[in-house]
Amino acid sequence: MTTAKRLLDEANAEETTVAKAVEGEPKEDVIIAVDHVTFRYPQYEDEASKPTLKDVTLHIKKGEFLALLGHNGSGKSTLARLLNAQVLPQEGSIHILGMDTRDDEKIWDIRSHCGMVFQNPDNQMVASIVEEDVAFGPENLGIPNPELRQRVDRALEATGMTAFKRREPYKLSGGQKQRVAIAGVLAMLPECIILDEPTAMLDPIGRREIIHTIRKLNHEQHKTIILITHNMEEAVEADRIVVLSDGTISLEGTPREVFSDVETMRSLELDVPQVTEVGYLLHQQGFDVPKDCLTIEELTAALLPADAASSGAHEEVQR
Repeated sequence: MTTAKRLLDEANAEETTVAKAVEGEPKEDVIIAVDHVTFRYPQYEDEASKPTLKDVTLHIKKGEFLALLGHNGSGKSTLARLLNAQVLPQEGSIHILGMDTRDDEKIWDIRSHCGMVFQNPDNQMVASIVEEDVAFGPENLGIPNPELRQRVDRALEATGMTAFKRREPYKLSGGQKQRVAIAGVLAMLPECIILDEPTAMLDPIGRREIIHTIRKLNHEQHKTIILITHNMEEAVEADRIVVLSDGTISLEGTPREVFSDVETMRSLELDVPQVTEVGYLLHQQGFDVPKDCLTIEELTAALLPADAASSGAHEEVQR
């Protein structure tokens, strides 16, 4: 068996396991249930009322990492606002941990269990000191000390910001500010965290910091993650990808299933990861390369014989 085939078989086996786990879980493990939801923003009298979301059904499992993709205007951010009960569906229903978002008495419970991080971290900064900012949410829920202190410390530790707890937010980098925003949501002890393009305003270092934090929260704390992004390399990290187009779900599956369908992604005005694009173009030119490579290691193994790849790795170590 070649190195390329072995790598792809292992990756496919892992993704199949994840997919089966998601599909086979009992209904009680669904923490977010979106059923036949349609939503329209208010229009002027002389404008046609076009729905932003049309008959969308989506169930999200406990501990799942879901990436939400789509071109501008596809309905991604509107769906996020619906999940956080900032707006309500005109048709269909949304339940968060069994709570209907239309139930006024459950609004704050829903928002504490399904926290949201926005694109611009400055919009979520409310205090002059980092730890005070993180404490803002639970403090307003009436959480007393010492529990409040413990929540803040744990949230800062989980996001790697403990050393900055006495720092003024304006002295932090963009990535550090975004981690403080995530810590503020974590201190509310949410089951699910929705991140609406959290890396859009960050440099590459800041992006890596945030994706590392998200991955850590999902793997170690088993938080359910919903990541809205235009960055396809970030979406590769997810268990499942949902692609929205003109208010409906156009494509859904594991990252390998979604990104290997290059033609459909292009028709939806979306890119695929660069390494997948290279593999696809090489395959089109007749090279014996799989169309569904997601990592540089997979593509390298497909292009080089096993002994050459091994020799190249040995020479790199020697250098």
